[in-house]
Amino acid sequence: MRDNPIQFAVVREDPAIEFDLVATRNCQRVLVIGSGGCTALSLQAKFPHLEITLVDPNPAQIALTREKMKALQDTKGAERDKLFNIGDDDHGGLNARGNFESLFRLLRDFIGEFILGHRELAEMFTTEEALSAGSLRLFGHHYWPVAFQLFFSDTMLLSMFGPAAIQHAQPGSYPRYFQQVLEQGLQAPQALKNYFLHHIFLGHYRNAPGCLPYYLANPVPDFRFNFRTTTASAIDNYGDYDLVGLSNVMDWMPESAIADLAALLARDMRPGALLVYRQLNHSKTFENVFGPRFKFDATARPEQMLAKDRSLFYSRLNVATKV
Repeated sequence: MRDNPIQFAVVREDPAIEFDLVATRNCQRVLVIGSGGCTALSLQAKFPHLEITLVDPNPAQIALTREKMKALQDTKGAERDKLFNIGDDDHGGLNARGNFESLFRLLRDFIGEFILGHRELAEMFTTEEALSAGSLRLFGHHYWPVAFQLFFSDTMLLSMFGPAAIQHAQPGSYPRYFQQVLEQGLQAPQALKNYFLHHIFLGHYRNAPGCLPYYLANPVPDFRFNFRTTTASAIDNYGDYDLVGLSNVMDWMPESAIADLAALLARDMRPGALLVYRQLNHSKTFENVFGPRFKFDATARPEQMLAKDRSLFYSRLNVATKV
């Protein structure tokens, strides 16, 4: 879609991580990055009592989440399925209309033209045997790495997201990174029912048991959302929240801005509150920037949570408690 203000129609993060943290700490109020709204929608469906603040500087992302809320409340059956791209790859669907989704659509079309046809891709996700055989055909094809070189080059990502988005990664590393994480995901035990993989390779969710995001597979709650059309660095009430989830916003920030945000969080978050953030395609540590006001989880738990993360995209998960 030309001149599309929506960057992300879906959140490519597994909300199971936030589910775990909310349940463990009995959180009542949480703040998350808005993006496509999926994390907040799933959190509300899982924990109807939660008060959730969604932060996003892009008003188009906020508007998309509001549209999803209304569609969940007002539609059902085939109408809802089409709107939310359940068994339907309509480009105008609520879960397909972002620029990042357009990028994956191009990837699918290239694969369909040169490696596996769209029908063969769909058949891959019908049985374990078909998935294993189809994956081997993908990985062994000489056009497979070319697909990632074309659509995840620095040139493409810079054009779509700007230099901030890839500043912490090694130059030229994204094609190989995305190729590797998707290969690992297709070979993982949960691959057959992984709705993140379905969305990437089919362009839609499968209408089958265990194959939908939590918010699309469970009753619609009363939404307790508060929207803030601003950046994480401009929030003035971090002390109100039991959990602050910052997605991977620090990937988009220079280290000086990360230091400023860390100082704000250290000043305003209340003792005992949790901070969680992700990192994509780099392993820089920002723990020293946060200083002694945060105790980062040094156990194997974050790595274990990341290993189970169905979204596949992230190279590092950070969980810290404000002290």
